Amino acid sequence: SRYTDPAQTTPQATFSTVQTTYVDSPVVAGQTYVYRVQAVGTDGEESERSQYAAAQALELVPALAAPSKVRAVGGIGQITISWDANSEPELAGYRVSRYTDPAQTMAEETFITVQTTYVDSPLAFGQTFVYRVQAIGANGEESAQSQYASAVVSVDQSPPAAPGNLIANAEGGTAVELRWNAPKTDANNRDLTGLTGYVIYRGASGDGLTELVRVDAAERRYFDRDVEENTAYTYQITAIDAHGNESARTARVTARTEAGVVPARDLRAAYDSGADAVNLRWVAPPVFDSFIVERAELPAGSASSQNLSYQTLVFEHSSTSYVDSGIDSRTTYVYRVRVNLNGRISDPTEAVFVRIP
Repeated sequence: SRYTDPAQTTPQATFSTVQTTYVDSPVVAGQTYVYRVQAVGTDGEESERSQYAAAQALELVPALAAPSKVRAVGGIGQITISWDANSEPELAGYRVSRYTDPAQTMAEETFITVQTTYVDSPLAFGQTFVYRVQAIGANGEESAQSQYASAVVSVDQSPPAAPGNLIANAEGGTAVELRWNAPKTDANNRDLTGLTGYVIYRGASGDGLTELVRVDAAERRYFDRDVEENTAYTYQITAIDAHGNESARTARVTARTEAGVVPARDLRAAYDSGADAVNLRWVAPPVFDSFIVERAELPAGSASSQNLSYQTLVFEHSSTSYVDSGIDSRTTYVYRVRVNLNGRISDPTEAVFVRIP
């Protein structure tokens, strides 16, 4: 029987055992307890209670010491927590607990590690976090928590290094292709942090460069299609991070779009009743490879060449005349000619109409 005072006549608690030893647990550390013992027979008879025996419950001394010299150092988007190693042979690892306020009794997050350093990431920039560390034994026992250590998550104020190896190539007269390499470090030669995209700057005909477009950090290539023929364009690129820090600009690169293909002119078409065919003639530009002759049928009642569906009569025609013999009577045909130069196609000539009787 257990009492907290010898004057008590009713025990606080009773326990039965067939042994001559009994361990009373758990009890309150620092509390004095008083015990008396009775023998119990097989028929339920009981002896007189023994004399009193008293003892005070001792404070439990943990097998593992709390980690010491806990330190927290803020970085960009992270905090590094470190501490001195425990020397107990039963040590199995450490638990790192994170709080946003030292007054909190419950940790916001916990992390397990076998190292004496832990990097907590990613974290909100400018936020303060508080940490405590516990040692963990091989059998699951835990030390008391360490003293608090706190740090502030740093704000990224270092821009990325500039992108590398910017190249510009004209794609005929319709586009300029840009290629570049991503930066590998920040401008201070430390680890690259927070790269989110690139800013492409462009200028033409000696003008200053202005922002053309922003592209995602995953991009390494861009086609500038908002260009004019036979025009030189100059480009630079910068890298930007999540905090808006912008790198230095790359060296300037320039590409000139090709001149447009000069179209043919003075297309003439006339019906030859004797041959039952339409004869076409036109004037060639100074430079050409071949000609494309196209024809459409004019719907009844229409007088416009707009929105017609043209078919190609001949694709690689070398001369400046053509005879169309595949015609039908009582049909109005509309003709036009394009120039082919190195695979680039010119605008068409003005359309001409021929009415077949």
